[in-house]
Amino acid sequence: VGTVGGKAYYTLLAGPSTTITQPGCDAALVIDPASVGYFRVQYDAASFDALSAQAPRLPDTTRFKLLSDTWSMVQAGRADLGSYLKLVSRYGDEPRLAVWDSILSNLRSLDNLAQGEPEQPMIRRFVTGLVAPKFAKLGWTEKPGETMEDRQLRSRMADALARAGDPAAIAEGRARFASLLRDPSSVSPSMIDFTVGVAGRHADAATYEALASRALKAESNEERNRYGYAMASVMDPALSARTMEQAISPEVPPQLSTQILPGVARSGHIDQAWAFAVKNRDALMQTQDALGRNRAFPGIVSSSTEVRHADMMEAYVKANFGPDAQAEAVRVANSIRTRAAQKAMLLPQVRAALQ
Repeated sequence: VGTVGGKAYYTLLAGPSTTITQPGCDAALVIDPASVGYFRVQYDAASFDALSAQAPRLPDTTRFKLLSDTWSMVQAGRADLGSYLKLVSRYGDEPRLAVWDSILSNLRSLDNLAQGEPEQPMIRRFVTGLVAPKFAKLGWTEKPGETMEDRQLRSRMADALARAGDPAAIAEGRARFASLLRDPSSVSPSMIDFTVGVAGRHADAATYEALASRALKAESNEERNRYGYAMASVMDPALSARTMEQAISPEVPPQLSTQILPGVARSGHIDQAWAFAVKNRDALMQTQDALGRNRAFPGIVSSSTEVRHADMMEAYVKANFGPDAQAEAVRVANSIRTRAAQKAMLLPQVRAALQ
């Protein structure tokens, strides 16, 4: 237990509660400032406001823990989403990749909960407003002598902007993919995943053919998977239908074929992927190993936030598969129902915080 800028002292809790007397109250209270404890911290409102107001000046570990704990409290219904979004807004000039990874991951989870809902544009405007100023400082071009952390952060932020629908980021990703096709060395290694990912999500027929050609000619599993995952992420349902055919192709390696239908589903095509799997169940099972067969149908709906998908999947697996697959079905269904409950809890809070 310590204060911002001061020393921290250990206190042993021998019972369910204890009272601690600090030397003074001239600085904000901090619990576990080095972020080494296996517990979450929930501050009272006044302490939280005092600490979050100083967020940019806190040590790295304290900044990270404050974010992580606050998000966990929001997910548990013990803190309001607005408090987390207000806190995140103070991290606009955050320098550390690990902290940004936490922020962007949590906001993407929130975006996934809002898929197809009127709250999704609000979340995406918030993401763009948060990320764009920091990204403008990084710029699109790698600078001599910059750290690997900055290079990785550039890629993460570019991807976040593109996923939020930022036209400039999407256009840049497409332009870089066209350049990549002409000269593979024209795109830096740190930006390849961003470039191929944007090309996949926003592919037209010509771009899709280019992705498929690259996947076919890939000289490594890493490269093949990169292009295969990009094809699975395509938003055009006509093109996603072509991708799904690869899931039952004996020419596609099992480690990739098992990811195709879940990837298509995550791109907003859960019902399309499910219908394909049911229609082609026998062929699909032939491309899976024993573990993959148990996970195939639960995996398709695993990204859903709708209880109907959990019910549909559990009933189908129970009628058509053995105990191991049914155990996996129950696990996935429980996760879906948990997210559905979080969606019902958090989307009203999105409206309250961002409208």
